[in-house]
Amino acid sequence: MEGVVTTGDFRLCPRLLFVKGIFVCVLQAFLVGVLIGDEPPAGDWNEFRGANGSGVAKDCHPPVDIDPNKPAWMSAVPSGISSPIIAGDFLILTGLEEGRLQTCALKRSDGSVAWKQILPEVPLEQTHEMNSPAACSAAADKENVYVYFGSYGLICYRIDGEKRWERRLATPKSLYGVTTSPIVHDNRLFLVIDDDNNLPGSAASASRVMAVRCHDGETVWETPRPFFRSGWSTPTIWKHGDATDLIVLGSGRLCCYDTENGDEKWYVNGFSRETISRPIVDEQHVYASASMIGGVADEQPDREPYWQALMQFDTNGDQRLQRDEMTEKFSFPFRPELPIGHPGFGVPLPRDPAKRKERLDGMFFGVDRNRDGGWDKDEFL
Repeated sequence: MEGVVTTGDFRLCPRLLFVKGIFVCVLQAFLVGVLIGDEPPAGDWNEFRGANGSGVAKDCHPPVDIDPNKPAWMSAVPSGISSPIIAGDFLILTGLEEGRLQTCALKRSDGSVAWKQILPEVPLEQTHEMNSPAACSAAADKENVYVYFGSYGLICYRIDGEKRWERRLATPKSLYGVTTSPIVHDNRLFLVIDDDNNLPGSAASASRVMAVRCHDGETVWETPRPFFRSGWSTPTIWKHGDATDLIVLGSGRLCCYDTENGDEKWYVNGFSRETISRPIVDEQHVYASASMIGGVADEQPDREPYWQALMQFDTNGDQRLQRDEMTEKFSFPFRPELPIGHPGFGVPLPRDPAKRKERLDGMFFGVDRNRDGGWDKDEFL
């Protein structure tokens, strides 16, 4: 189990405010710090990253000092990495408990469980060790709460927890697992489903973006995204002049769609393969970013930290890396500052021994260009 702790006079509830390891229970869970005060204006934090993904709550006064030993309240919640949202008097979380996906509403006043909806048991998608099948944040309007699970589909609950409708959707194939969250605008729910699966009999992907009616879940429009593969970004509404568009960041490309009919209006190339962050907007501009694999952002990145991370596997101390030194915990480092064995340290590798060996062989010989049986620093850098 995880826990939620609230304190102070803060009106936001993003799960990005992690307070890891402050409280530890017998199940070795961690706590998510959620700091809540007075009732925010309706819709201020009704979706991932708040009002239209801006990450900003107006008239908010967060505490300067937080004492985790003096919470206003603390409540156990199911595990998951989605961000909480505010829906009226409730804090809405998605989670996973004993293999079952669920949506949980806590009372903002005291953290008690107002309602909980548990889905039928279904096959869960494969995810990266740092991800979870409960990664997508909910969205809400004045009447309903909307949740999406890659392993199940879309579900709509009333604010009081009664289920209104659901749409079972095929689980997309994703490199690390699904994370995109639904958003609500003008009585419509918008969802991006980027997919590594191909369309039947085609080399084009099954990726798509869709709009459904909030009151019954019926499709308003659905637009294929055949050139996109798995992505982890959430879409954003862009109001500019007389237009209202849907901005979607995906693998290699930023797209703009007409919210009324789903027509693609424009796109911009040049983004990396793996896109995670949500675009933000003002009345004149769209801002979007994506890093390269391993977080590389500079034209001439500093590779020294990566080499030093690799040298942790240099068991014979010759300042080179041989193939037999690529042991069980070896991975090509993405985040060299993390310890070996951390799921975010390096490139995910297959668990099957034969496939893992094949991948490591390819990785090794790809760097060992002079074929002398080892990686030299100059060769690597």
